[in-house]
Amino acid sequence: MHINTTYQLIKSLAEREKIAESRVIELFISAIQEIYQQKVNDPKELRVTFDAEEKQFLAYQVYRIVEKVNDPNQEITSRNELLQEEKAQIQENCLLLPLDLKKITTYEEILPQFRLCLQKSQQKKWYEEFLPLQGKIVEGTVHEVYPRYCLVSLLGGKGIGYWNKDEWLSQKAPNIGQQRRFLIKEVKKEGEYAVNLVCRDEEFLRKLLEIEIFEINKREIIIRDILRQPGAISKIIVSGKDPHINVKGTCIGKGGERVRIIKKEMEKERIEFAEWKENKNELIAELLLPTNVLYLCKLQEKKELIVVVSPEQKSLSLSLEGKIIQLIEDYLKIKILIQTPEEIKEKNVVILWTPDKRDWQERTKTYPEKHQYDPGQ
Repeated sequence: MHINTTYQLIKSLAEREKIAESRVIELFISAIQEIYQQKVNDPKELRVTFDAEEKQFLAYQVYRIVEKVNDPNQEITSRNELLQEEKAQIQENCLLLPLDLKKITTYEEILPQFRLCLQKSQQKKWYEEFLPLQGKIVEGTVHEVYPRYCLVSLLGGKGIGYWNKDEWLSQKAPNIGQQRRFLIKEVKKEGEYAVNLVCRDEEFLRKLLEIEIFEINKREIIIRDILRQPGAISKIIVSGKDPHINVKGTCIGKGGERVRIIKKEMEKERIEFAEWKENKNELIAELLLPTNVLYLCKLQEKKELIVVVSPEQKSLSLSLEGKIIQLIEDYLKIKILIQTPEEIKEKNVVILWTPDKRDWQERTKTYPEKHQYDPGQ
């Protein structure tokens, strides 16, 4: 380990982790000793020190000098020939034999172990700091990126959170320095990582909605359910205490401002709102918006629900809304078939529901103009 390289590494780690250089040295020593214990089947005592003048770590194999040897791996007598080694040192009835640190470990091995030692040393502090924040959303900056997880600096460097790959919102790895919000899912007193962070978890989306939509936070608008395929689409079913409130428009916000902020946090995931309906057929039509449902029906003696749409709308419903259809089926425990009037005109069907024109215009007015379909046309 080169002298300048070693000291520069200590300095950079101290600055990055915002701890004293002396603390970095202590943790480095712990990391080296831990690696040694893992590598050697029958390990002897290893003592590691830091030479402040030479700016380098020194390693010694330690033997206690005793009158009678009980443990040959740890003890020798004063007559042992090892005491005659040229570089041997005697300190406090112990023999110290210098070792080549390069043969014990490398920086590539030390750094992950250093990180683990640092986390263990800070775990109690982080536990006390973040336990009150469990279940809440916090700001974080991606600090380090690994193939299966990220380490995230939380609250301006007050602690480090663990963000597992399973909780990334896209397959692409996050970028170092990326800033975003996280839900602290769990704070553990023991274990490798104390603060576990999530973003794909539905609870993260619910908390985000409470933060960004005042009326949800104040329970003026209620989240009835969330139909969700994480990373792809969420259809949030909402209802209002006041029947005169446009619940979807309120959630979307003026000019789509509120939903735009939520979408940014959810990255590529589509965020849509649906108004709760007591009537199951009305709810299905609402959940399928902006697909224009002409009517709902079923074949006699068949369980499948047939959603009848125009030919143009069928391609839309099976492509853009295909994921939603699956979510609706799972949610309502039904099977849905998408058909056009032409496809069912020869069949003996029972009409279950048709939309009211005025009601339909009202419910689609928050959508882009091209999706404000008039079922009366």
